[in-house]
Amino acid sequence: MNSTTVVYGDPNNISIFESSEPYTTKNGTKILSTEPYARELATVYEDFFDGIDSTSKFSLSAGETVVGKIYSINATELTLDVSQREFAYVSIDKDKLDVENFSVGQEVEAVIVEDQERSQWLKASITERIKKDIYDEMIDMESTKVYDAKVLCLSNNGYDLDISGLKVFMPGSLGGINKLVDFNSLVGKTIKVMTVKNNNSYSKYKNTLIVSHREYLKTLIPIEANKLEVGERYSGYVTDTTKFGIFVELEGGILTGLIHKDEFDEQLKDLFDANQVTAGVEIEFYLKEVVTPTRIILSRNPIQKEDLIKIEYKKNQEIEGKVTKLTRYGAFVKFRNDKKVSGLVHISKMKDIEVERGENVNCRIININNGKYDLEFIK
Repeated sequence: MNSTTVVYGDPNNISIFESSEPYTTKNGTKILSTEPYARELATVYEDFFDGIDSTSKFSLSAGETVVGKIYSINATELTLDVSQREFAYVSIDKDKLDVENFSVGQEVEAVIVEDQERSQWLKASITERIKKDIYDEMIDMESTKVYDAKVLCLSNNGYDLDISGLKVFMPGSLGGINKLVDFNSLVGKTIKVMTVKNNNSYSKYKNTLIVSHREYLKTLIPIEANKLEVGERYSGYVTDTTKFGIFVELEGGILTGLIHKDEFDEQLKDLFDANQVTAGVEIEFYLKEVVTPTRIILSRNPIQKEDLIKIEYKKNQEIEGKVTKLTRYGAFVKFRNDKKVSGLVHISKMKDIEVERGENVNCRIININNGKYDLEFIK
């Protein structure tokens, strides 16, 4: 456009141009009028615009959401027809768009990111509109939606993640059901996350929403527990040790079980006593019992099929057993046909009866309360 060109515009997209020769625009070559009436009409519009506030000269402002039809597509941008003869330009590079997903005439939503107060042209973003929708969903405390998130990198006390262009934060403690042994193991992966539904859902320090991989994994616990088969052999990783046993994360990282010291084999017992069983060590084991999805009993010893048969006992039933422990309040007796079950003969039921630890005895069940058996000796 040469130095004699004059351009005017108003909220209704009426533009008047004066030029002595054609010039090229983004939408092609324009031939402008050189007739005297064009100059007079331009003067009228110029006087009109001088009389109004500058902020009311343009119909769209930054931050507004618009619905437009794609007018044209080239290597660098999409041109959106957002109103009658008003266009907004979407940068393909900045929005990281795949042009194969778009076509001329397609209707799309976008957010105005730069208006005509700042630029000669309206600039819009489809990605920013998507990010706004996701953000609005994630701050909804009633939402249980699951998102695919790319773990970008480790940051202070956690991870930076990306959800369709929206940057979010995940504390390291929320990266799994149990504490992660190798924090770098998640970097570069796409994981499923849910938003944190409490007062800590937003990080003022990070200025971003907080998400949790743990919350998603917790929803899978009942499903995965139903897939387990008692007596089958599994493998997993130690997550913690205590004086009474070892906690193990089953393969997949969703379920956690306990191998009690009573269920150690000789090899594991030696390693445990030598403090060689630490977090991250992989071990094999057998599934003994699923009490609840969050209370799983494991064993290092093979499970015999007959041990899986649960025997139902009734009041007044007579059983054979062995005295396993003597205390000041009575004698514990382990049932001979069911080594998983023990009962107590209270001291009040042992008048004139003396037994020794390891002695075989006959008993009668006198009461059953929540799986606990009260017994008496049969003379």
